[in-house]
Amino acid sequence: MGNNLKAAVIAAEYNEGVFFGGGEKVNFYIIKELINQGFSVDVYAGVSYVKSSSIVNLFIRDKNFDVNYDNLVKNYDLVISFNLEYPADISLAHNHSFAYQTEKNPFIAFFECVFSKSYKKRIKKSKKAIINAQKTPKIVVSSNIVKEDYVKNYNISPDKIKVIPLGTDISNESANPETHVKSNPVVFGLCARKFQKKGGYIALFAAYKLKKLYKNFKIRIITDKISKNPILPIIIGLLGLKKNIELLPLQNDMSNFYRSIDFFLMPTLKDAFGLVVLEAMAFYKPVIISSLCGAVDIIKDDINGIVSNFNHDNKIDNFFDKMNKAMKLNENDYKLMSIEAYKTAVKYPWDKFAHQFVDYAWGAKDVEV
Repeated sequence: MGNNLKAAVIAAEYNEGVFFGGGEKVNFYIIKELINQGFSVDVYAGVSYVKSSSIVNLFIRDKNFDVNYDNLVKNYDLVISFNLEYPADISLAHNHSFAYQTEKNPFIAFFECVFSKSYKKRIKKSKKAIINAQKTPKIVVSSNIVKEDYVKNYNISPDKIKVIPLGTDISNESANPETHVKSNPVVFGLCARKFQKKGGYIALFAAYKLKKLYKNFKIRIITDKISKNPILPIIIGLLGLKKNIELLPLQNDMSNFYRSIDFFLMPTLKDAFGLVVLEAMAFYKPVIISSLCGAVDIIKDDINGIVSNFNHDNKIDNFFDKMNKAMKLNENDYKLMSIEAYKTAVKYPWDKFAHQFVDYAWGAKDVEV
Protein backbone atom coordinates (compact mmCIF):
# COMPACT_ATOMS: atom_id res chain seq x y z
CA MET A 1 0.00 0.00 0.00
CA GLY A 2 1.35 3.37 -0.92
CA ASN A 3 2.04 6.40 1.23
CA ASN A 4 0.31 9.79 1.40
CA LEU A 5 -3.12 8.20 1.79
CA LYS A 6 -5.71 10.20 3.70
CA ALA A 7 -8.66 8.86 5.67
CA ALA A 8 -11.52 10.74 7.28
CA VAL A 9 -13.13 9.13 10.32
CA ILE A 10 -16.46 10.49 11.57
CA ALA A 11 -17.24 9.43 15.14
CA ALA A 12 -19.53 10.47 17.98
CA GLU A 13 -16.60 10.28 20.42
CA TYR A 14 -12.84 9.90 20.19
CA ASN A 15 -10.53 8.91 23.04
CA GLU A 16 -7.04 7.51 23.48
CA GLY A 17 -5.77 5.33 26.32
CA VAL A 18 -8.83 5.68 28.56
CA PHE A 19 -12.12 4.48 27.12
CA PHE A 20 -15.55 5.03 28.63
CA GLY A 21 -17.35 2.63 26.30
CA GLY A 22 -16.65 -0.32 24.05
CA GLY A 23 -17.39 1.67 20.91
CA GLU A 24 -14.59 4.13 21.63
CA LYS A 25 -12.09 1.28 21.97
CA VAL A 26 -13.23 -0.30 18.70
CA ASN A 27 -12.89 3.02 16.88
CA PHE A 28 -9.41 3.60 18.28
CA TYR A 29 -8.06 0.23 17.13
CA ILE A 30 -9.38 0.83 13.61
CA ILE A 31 -7.72 4.25 13.51
CA LYS A 32 -4.48 2.74 14.81
CA GLU A 33 -4.57 0.15 12.00
CA LEU A 34 -5.23 2.86 9.39
CA ILE A 35 -2.06 4.59 10.54
CA ASN A 36 -0.14 1.29 10.44
CA GLN A 37 -1.26 0.82 6.84
CA GLY A 38 0.08 4.22 5.77
CA PHE A 39 -2.90 6.54 6.18
CA SER A 40 -2.85 9.96 7.75
CA VAL A 41 -6.10 10.24 9.65
CA ASP A 42 -8.41 13.18 10.27
CA VAL A 43 -10.94 12.44 13.01
CA TYR A 44 -14.15 14.44 13.10
CA ALA A 45 -15.56 13.76 16.57
CA GLY A 46 -18.66 15.05 18.26
CA VAL A 47 -16.83 15.08 21.61
CA SER A 48 -13.41 14.02 22.86
CA TYR A 49 -11.57 13.88 26.17
CA VAL A 50 -8.32 14.21 24.23
CA LYS A 51 -7.27 17.87 24.05
CA SER A 52 -4.65 17.20 21.41
CA SER A 53 -3.47 14.04 19.69
CA SER A 54 -0.04 13.02 18.43
CA ILE A 55 -1.39 10.34 16.10
CA VAL A 56 -4.40 11.94 14.36
CA ASN A 57 -5.60 15.36 13.28
CA LEU A 58 -8.52 15.88 15.65
CA PHE A 59 -11.44 18.15 14.80
CA ILE A 60 -14.42 18.63 17.09
CA ARG A 61 -17.55 18.88 14.96
CA ASP A 62 -19.84 21.85 15.29
CA LYS A 63 -22.95 23.02 13.49
CA ASN A 64 -20.80 24.16 10.57
CA PHE A 65 -19.33 20.71 9.94
CA ASP A 66 -19.89 19.78 6.30
CA VAL A 67 -21.73 16.46 6.34
CA ASN A 68 -21.93 16.29 2.56
CA TYR A 69 -20.12 13.10 1.56
CA ASP A 70 -19.52 14.38 -1.99
CA ASN A 71 -17.43 17.20 -0.54
CA LEU A 72 -15.57 14.94 1.89
CA VAL A 73 -14.65 12.38 -0.75
CA LYS A 74 -12.81 15.00 -2.80
CA ASN A 75 -10.24 15.37 -0.02
CA TYR A 76 -9.87 11.78 1.20
CA ASP A 77 -8.98 8.35 -0.16
CA LEU A 78 -11.27 6.69 2.37
CA VAL A 79 -14.20 7.96 4.45
CA ILE A 80 -15.35 5.91 7.45
CA SER A 81 -18.41 6.65 9.56
CA PHE A 82 -19.17 4.99 12.88
CA ASN A 83 -22.74 4.09 13.84
CA LEU A 84 -24.20 5.19 10.49
CA GLU A 85 -23.87 8.85 11.45
CA TYR A 86 -23.31 9.91 7.83
CA PRO A 87 -23.06 8.28 4.42
CA ALA A 88 -19.49 7.10 3.82
CA ASP A 89 -17.41 4.55 1.91
CA ILE A 90 -17.92 2.20 4.83
CA SER A 91 -19.60 2.31 8.21
CA LEU A 92 -18.96 0.29 11.34
CA ALA A 93 -22.34 0.05 13.06
CA HIS A 94 -22.22 -0.57 16.81
CA ASN A 95 -25.90 -0.40 17.67
CA HIS A 96 -29.19 -2.14 16.96
CA SER A 97 -31.88 -0.31 15.02
CA PHE A 98 -34.56 1.49 17.03
CA ALA A 99 -37.15 -0.85 15.53
CA TYR A 100 -35.27 -3.86 16.92
CA GLN A 101 -34.94 -2.26 20.35
CA THR A 102 -38.65 -1.56 20.66
CA GLU A 103 -39.58 -4.98 19.29
CA LYS A 104 -37.36 -6.81 21.81
CA ASN A 105 -38.24 -4.48 24.68
CA PRO A 106 -41.67 -2.82 24.29
CA PHE A 107 -41.12 -1.07 27.64
CA ILE A 108 -38.65 1.24 25.90
CA ALA A 109 -41.29 2.25 23.35
CA PHE A 110 -43.88 2.88 26.07
CA PHE A 111 -41.43 4.87 28.21
CA GLU A 112 -40.31 7.05 25.32
CA CYS A 113 -43.88 7.65 24.14
CA VAL A 114 -44.56 9.16 27.57
CA PHE A 115 -41.54 11.42 27.14
CA SER A 116 -42.47 12.50 23.60
CA LYS A 117 -39.48 14.80 23.06
CA SER A 118 -37.07 11.90 23.56
CA TYR A 119 -39.24 9.63 21.42
CA LYS A 120 -39.34 12.13 18.54
CA LYS A 121 -35.56 12.54 18.76
CA ARG A 122 -35.04 8.77 18.57
CA ILE A 123 -37.42 8.48 15.60
CA LYS A 124 -35.57 11.28 13.77
CA LYS A 125 -32.22 9.62 14.47
CA SER A 126 -33.61 6.27 13.33
CA LYS A 127 -34.82 7.68 10.01
CA LYS A 128 -31.42 9.26 9.43
CA ALA A 129 -29.68 5.93 10.13
CA ILE A 130 -31.92 4.16 7.61
CA ILE A 131 -31.07 6.70 4.90
CA ASN A 132 -27.35 6.50 5.68
CA ALA A 133 -27.42 2.69 5.71
CA GLN A 134 -29.02 2.62 2.28
CA LYS A 135 -26.49 5.14 0.87
CA THR A 136 -23.36 3.55 2.36
CA PRO A 137 -21.85 0.88 0.03
CA LYS A 138 -20.37 -1.32 2.77
CA ILE A 139 -21.41 -1.87 6.39
CA VAL A 140 -19.52 -3.87 9.01
CA VAL A 141 -21.30 -5.25 12.07
CA SER A 142 -19.98 -7.36 14.92
CA SER A 143 -22.61 -10.11 14.97
CA ASN A 144 -25.22 -11.98 12.95
CA ILE A 145 -27.98 -10.64 15.22
CA VAL A 146 -27.20 -7.09 14.05
CA LYS A 147 -26.91 -8.18 10.43
CA GLU A 148 -30.38 -9.77 10.54
CA ASP A 149 -31.72 -6.65 12.23
CA TYR A 150 -30.36 -4.32 9.51
CA VAL A 151 -31.53 -6.48 6.62
CA LYS A 152 -35.04 -6.49 8.07
CA ASN A 153 -35.37 -2.98 9.54
CA TYR A 154 -33.11 -0.95 7.22
CA ASN A 155 -34.27 -2.81 4.10
CA ILE A 156 -30.76 -3.44 2.75
CA SER A 157 -29.20 -6.44 1.04
CA PRO A 158 -27.34 -8.97 3.22
CA ASP A 159 -24.53 -8.88 0.62
CA LYS A 160 -23.83 -5.31 1.69
CA ILE A 161 -23.14 -6.29 5.31
CA LYS A 162 -20.03 -8.05 6.57
CA VAL A 163 -19.81 -9.61 10.05
CA ILE A 164 -16.44 -9.18 11.77
CA PRO A 165 -16.42 -10.20 15.47
CA LEU A 166 -14.77 -7.72 17.78
CA GLY A 167 -11.45 -8.28 19.55
CA THR A 168 -9.90 -8.34 23.00
CA ASP A 169 -6.61 -8.02 24.83
CA ILE A 170 -5.18 -11.42 25.80
CA SER A 171 -4.25 -11.85 29.46
CA ASN A 172 -1.39 -13.81 31.02
CA GLU A 173 -3.70 -15.74 33.32
CA SER A 174 -2.43 -19.07 31.95
CA ALA A 175 0.55 -18.71 34.31
CA ASN A 176 -1.79 -18.79 37.33
CA PRO A 177 -2.30 -22.34 38.65
CA GLU A 178 -5.57 -21.28 40.32
CA THR A 179 -7.10 -20.19 37.01
CA HIS A 180 -9.07 -23.34 36.33
CA VAL A 181 -10.22 -24.05 39.90
CA LYS A 182 -13.84 -23.24 40.74
CA SER A 183 -14.28 -21.24 43.95
CA ASN A 184 -16.19 -22.42 46.98
CA PRO A 185 -18.65 -20.78 47.13
CA VAL A 186 -19.04 -20.20 43.40
CA VAL A 187 -18.67 -16.56 42.32
CA PHE A 188 -20.58 -15.12 39.37
CA GLY A 189 -19.74 -11.75 37.82
CA LEU A 190 -22.00 -9.24 36.09
CA CYS A 191 -21.15 -5.92 34.47
CA ALA A 192 -24.37 -3.91 34.24
CA ARG A 193 -23.82 -0.18 33.93
CA LYS A 194 -27.27 0.10 32.36
CA PHE A 195 -28.85 -2.35 34.75
CA GLN A 196 -32.16 -3.10 33.06
CA LYS A 197 -30.75 -3.25 29.53
CA LYS A 198 -27.95 -5.59 30.58
CA GLY A 199 -30.45 -7.98 32.16
CA GLY A 200 -29.52 -7.12 35.74
CA TYR A 201 -33.00 -7.82 37.08
CA ILE A 202 -33.12 -11.14 35.25
CA ALA A 203 -29.91 -12.10 37.04
CA LEU A 204 -31.33 -11.00 40.41
CA PHE A 205 -34.55 -12.97 40.09
CA ALA A 206 -32.66 -16.00 38.76
CA ALA A 207 -30.41 -15.70 41.84
CA TYR A 208 -33.52 -15.61 44.04
CA LYS A 209 -34.57 -18.98 42.60
CA LEU A 210 -31.01 -20.28 42.92
CA LYS A 211 -30.97 -19.32 46.63
CA LYS A 212 -33.66 -21.94 47.24
CA LEU A 213 -31.18 -24.63 46.15
CA TYR A 214 -27.84 -23.19 47.30
CA LYS A 215 -27.30 -21.02 50.34
CA ASN A 216 -23.77 -20.01 49.48
CA PHE A 217 -22.90 -18.38 46.18
CA LYS A 218 -21.85 -14.86 45.25
CA ILE A 219 -22.65 -12.43 42.45
CA ARG A 220 -20.28 -9.49 42.09
CA ILE A 221 -22.08 -6.75 40.16
CA ILE A 222 -20.42 -3.71 38.61
CA THR A 223 -22.97 -0.94 38.13
CA ASP A 224 -23.41 2.84 38.22
CA LYS A 225 -23.54 4.78 41.45
CA ILE A 226 -26.42 3.61 43.62
CA SER A 227 -27.73 7.18 43.54
CA LYS A 228 -28.67 6.50 39.92
CA ASN A 229 -30.63 3.39 40.90
CA PRO A 230 -31.57 3.73 44.61
CA ILE A 231 -34.19 1.00 44.33
CA LEU A 232 -31.58 -1.69 43.56
CA PRO A 233 -30.40 -2.31 47.18
CA ILE A 234 -34.05 -2.42 48.25
CA ILE A 235 -34.86 -5.14 45.70
CA ILE A 236 -31.78 -7.10 46.74
CA GLY A 237 -32.94 -6.91 50.37
CA LEU A 238 -36.52 -7.95 49.57
CA LEU A 239 -35.21 -10.98 47.65
CA GLY A 240 -33.11 -12.01 50.64
CA LEU A 241 -29.87 -11.71 48.66
CA LYS A 242 -27.89 -9.23 50.78
CA LYS A 243 -25.29 -11.87 51.69
CA ASN A 244 -25.06 -13.10 48.10
CA ILE A 245 -24.78 -9.84 46.16
CA GLU A 246 -21.82 -7.48 46.19
CA LEU A 247 -22.29 -4.18 44.37
CA LEU A 248 -19.12 -2.68 42.91
CA PRO A 249 -18.41 0.75 41.36
CA LEU A 250 -17.22 1.17 37.79
CA GLN A 251 -13.69 -0.20 37.41
CA ASN A 252 -10.74 1.56 35.78
CA ASP A 253 -9.07 -1.84 35.43
CA MET A 254 -11.31 -4.89 35.00
CA SER A 255 -8.49 -7.42 35.48
CA ASN A 256 -8.99 -7.99 39.21
CA PHE A 257 -12.73 -8.33 38.71
CA TYR A 258 -12.33 -11.06 36.09
CA ARG A 259 -9.77 -12.87 38.27
CA SER A 260 -12.20 -12.86 41.21
CA ILE A 261 -15.08 -14.69 39.47
CA ASP A 262 -15.76 -18.20 38.17
CA PHE A 263 -18.47 -17.44 35.59
CA PHE A 264 -19.34 -14.21 33.79
CA LEU A 265 -23.05 -13.48 33.44
CA MET A 266 -24.43 -11.81 30.30
CA PRO A 267 -28.25 -11.90 30.59
CA THR A 268 -28.59 -8.89 28.29
CA LEU A 269 -31.84 -7.99 26.58
CA LYS A 270 -30.03 -6.15 23.79
CA ASP A 271 -26.35 -6.09 22.91
CA ALA A 272 -24.81 -5.87 19.45
CA PHE A 273 -21.79 -7.84 20.66
CA GLY A 274 -20.68 -7.32 24.26
CA LEU A 275 -16.93 -6.75 24.53
CA VAL A 276 -16.94 -7.90 28.16
CA VAL A 277 -17.73 -11.44 26.97
CA LEU A 278 -14.41 -11.81 25.16
CA GLU A 279 -12.59 -9.97 27.95
CA ALA A 280 -13.86 -12.48 30.53
CA MET A 281 -12.99 -15.41 28.28
CA ALA A 282 -9.45 -14.05 27.92
CA PHE A 283 -9.21 -14.61 31.68
CA TYR A 284 -10.37 -18.25 31.30
CA LYS A 285 -13.86 -17.40 32.55
CA PRO A 286 -16.79 -19.24 30.91
CA VAL A 287 -19.78 -17.05 30.10
CA ILE A 288 -23.46 -17.73 30.75
CA ILE A 289 -24.81 -15.73 27.85
CA SER A 290 -28.21 -14.59 26.58
CA SER A 291 -29.11 -15.65 23.05
CA LEU A 292 -29.90 -11.94 22.43
CA CYS A 293 -26.23 -11.00 22.88
CA GLY A 294 -24.27 -10.74 19.62
CA ALA A 295 -21.25 -12.51 21.12
CA VAL A 296 -23.35 -15.69 21.20
CA ASP A 297 -21.91 -16.22 17.68
CA ILE A 298 -18.61 -17.31 19.23
CA ILE A 299 -20.08 -19.47 22.03
CA LYS A 300 -20.48 -23.22 21.69
CA ASP A 301 -23.01 -24.30 24.29
CA ASP A 302 -21.49 -26.47 27.06
CA ILE A 303 -18.07 -26.26 25.35
CA ASN A 304 -16.68 -22.76 25.96
CA GLY A 305 -19.71 -21.31 27.72
CA ILE A 306 -23.40 -21.79 28.44
CA VAL A 307 -26.16 -20.31 26.25
CA SER A 308 -29.49 -19.20 27.74
CA ASN A 309 -32.38 -19.08 25.27
CA PHE A 310 -34.01 -15.65 25.52
CA ASN A 311 -36.19 -16.08 22.44
CA HIS A 312 -39.20 -16.86 24.59
CA ASP A 313 -40.99 -15.19 27.52
CA ASN A 314 -39.58 -17.26 30.38
CA LYS A 315 -36.17 -15.62 30.51
CA ILE A 316 -35.74 -15.76 34.29
CA ASP A 317 -36.44 -19.50 34.52
CA ASN A 318 -34.13 -20.22 31.61
CA PHE A 319 -31.29 -18.17 33.05
CA PHE A 320 -31.79 -19.81 36.45
CA ASP A 321 -31.47 -23.23 34.79
CA LYS A 322 -28.16 -22.21 33.23
CA MET A 323 -26.80 -20.82 36.50
CA ASN A 324 -27.84 -24.04 38.19
CA LYS A 325 -26.00 -26.01 35.50
CA ALA A 326 -22.88 -23.92 36.21
CA MET A 327 -23.15 -24.64 39.93
CA LYS A 328 -23.27 -28.37 39.21
CA LEU A 329 -20.20 -28.48 36.94
CA ASN A 330 -17.51 -30.73 38.40
CA GLU A 331 -13.91 -29.54 38.61
CA ASN A 332 -12.76 -31.34 35.47
CA ASP A 333 -15.65 -30.08 33.32
CA TYR A 334 -15.13 -26.56 34.64
CA LYS A 335 -11.43 -26.73 33.80
CA LEU A 336 -12.15 -27.91 30.25
CA MET A 337 -14.74 -25.17 29.72
CA SER A 338 -12.33 -22.53 31.07
CA ILE A 339 -9.57 -23.65 28.70
CA GLU A 340 -11.96 -23.62 25.72
CA ALA A 341 -13.09 -20.11 26.69
CA TYR A 342 -9.49 -18.90 26.60
CA LYS A 343 -8.78 -20.69 23.31
CA THR A 344 -11.74 -18.85 21.79
CA ALA A 345 -10.58 -15.44 23.04
CA VAL A 346 -7.10 -16.03 21.57
CA LYS A 347 -8.69 -16.26 18.11
CA TYR A 348 -9.94 -12.67 18.34
CA PRO A 349 -7.09 -10.23 19.11
CA TRP A 350 -7.73 -6.56 18.44
CA ASP A 351 -5.12 -6.29 15.69
CA LYS A 352 -6.85 -9.07 13.73
CA PHE A 353 -10.22 -7.30 13.90
CA ALA A 354 -8.76 -3.95 12.91
CA HIS A 355 -6.74 -5.45 10.05
CA GLN A 356 -9.80 -7.23 8.65
CA PHE A 357 -11.86 -4.05 8.85
CA VAL A 358 -9.30 -1.79 7.16
CA ASP A 359 -8.56 -4.30 4.40
CA TYR A 360 -12.29 -4.64 3.74
CA ALA A 361 -12.80 -0.87 3.91
CA TRP A 362 -9.98 -0.22 1.45
CA GLY A 363 -11.37 -2.89 -0.84
CA ALA A 364 -14.70 -1.11 -0.69
CA LYS A 365 -13.06 1.71 -2.64
CA ASP A 366 -12.05 -0.76 -5.38
CA VAL A 367 -8.40 0.10 -4.88
CA GLU A 368 -5.80 -2.63 -4.97
CA VAL A 369 -4.45 -3.38 -1.48
